[in-house]
Amino acid sequence: MANGHFGGGDGTKENPYLVEDAQDLNAVRHNMSAYYKQVKDVNLISYGNWIPIGDHINPFLGGYDGGRHEITNLKIIALPPFDTTVSLTNLFIGLFGAVGEFGVYREIFLKNIYLENVYIHLPDMPDQHPYVNLYAGALCGRLYGDIVESCYTSGIVNIGNRANSVGGFIGVARTQAVKNCYSLCEVTSGRDLSRKYNLSVAGFIGNFRLGTITNCYYAGKVNWKLDNPDEQQQQLMSLWVGGLISGPVSTNSNDVIVVNSYYDREVVGFTHTDNGKGESRSTHEMKQQATFENWNFNTIWGIDENESYPYFIKVIRAKMKSTPFPLNFRKMRLVE
Repeated sequence: MANGHFGGGDGTKENPYLVEDAQDLNAVRHNMSAYYKQVKDVNLISYGNWIPIGDHINPFLGGYDGGRHEITNLKIIALPPFDTTVSLTNLFIGLFGAVGEFGVYREIFLKNIYLENVYIHLPDMPDQHPYVNLYAGALCGRLYGDIVESCYTSGIVNIGNRANSVGGFIGVARTQAVKNCYSLCEVTSGRDLSRKYNLSVAGFIGNFRLGTITNCYYAGKVNWKLDNPDEQQQQLMSLWVGGLISGPVSTNSNDVIVVNSYYDREVVGFTHTDNGKGESRSTHEMKQQATFENWNFNTIWGIDENESYPYFIKVIRAKMKSTPFPLNFRKMRLVE
């Protein structure tokens, strides 16, 4: 175990730092422009309240390759530290908080990250913090990067009444590509309409502003609520809810392209027209290989016909026969 000193590497893209344990993963925040590769499963159980890696002042500007190893027991139950004296604070919640920065051009990526048993549960914000906006997703709160590839999340993302953009995978994103990813997180979000801010919530990406999503899916439940709803306040606030993705741009702009990506409308809990920004399917259809057009079921994806959603080949995974929620996962086995 490297215990925060990494197992090797020099942080370059060609020779990334090697992440061996929870202390190593936590140490990523000390060099935000380096490149990392995870070489062992990491259990974050010792971190009772994980501080997201990267914020709006100091975002993560490197690359993280999870190496197809698991990260388990990510838990966030309180807000990260922030300045309560400023007029507006944007907080980014997830394993990574803020990834990338608008106008910064370098290779920024997240790939092969397997997040199991995520528990993000933030209470409603008290009145003394009226100008906090939350952007939350299990993987990261805000993404301005090149690519997210071959990642998945499972667990719970439950954000209180100051949410702005919330998803089971990413909160808000502007990126070149998200491909071969999925989320099974149950998402719960709300907004106090008296604060007159927007709310975007979706199972996969809460607010997808720019980029392409290819071969991704969502199979979890989406819950949303509005506090203090009256007619005047609703006129001052916009609400976007989606199965796969949501947001004001994602539903109207050609800058957002979604290809062969789906969500389970029965599990999500509502019927929503995504206008070409994701396709709804029944639970039965989501467990049929034929549903997933042009997906690679030879080297990337596997599926147990009529029994499971698609999963990554050669990983320890849960057999999702009846429900995708992590607390009901069946016995895990190694898929050869």
